[in-house]
Amino acid sequence: MYNPNNAMKFYEKIRPILETDMDLNGRRVLAYFQYYVLKRPDLAEITLAQADKAEENVKAVLSKTEQKYEQKLIEELRENMRGNSSPTY
Repeated sequence: MYNPNNAMKFYEKIRPILETDMDLNGRRVLAYFQYYVLKRPDLAEITLAQADKAEENVKAVLSKTEQKYEQKLIEELRENMRGNSSPTY
């Protein structure tokens, strides 16, 4: 179960790092936070577009398995965003 209050506490501690982390998993984590905790699908969509761009840069760094897993998590979020007009926990 999600705990939005705890999520906000952790976010406030890592905010400067997470908001400037432009790699694939950093963008994914921020998009999940924006969608599920902030309930801002508009921001999450922008962040996912940035994740798509970042994906091009990770092919030399991440293994195929890691790349597939990141894509699975991103696609899961996109499916949830398409299926819900408002995010829920």
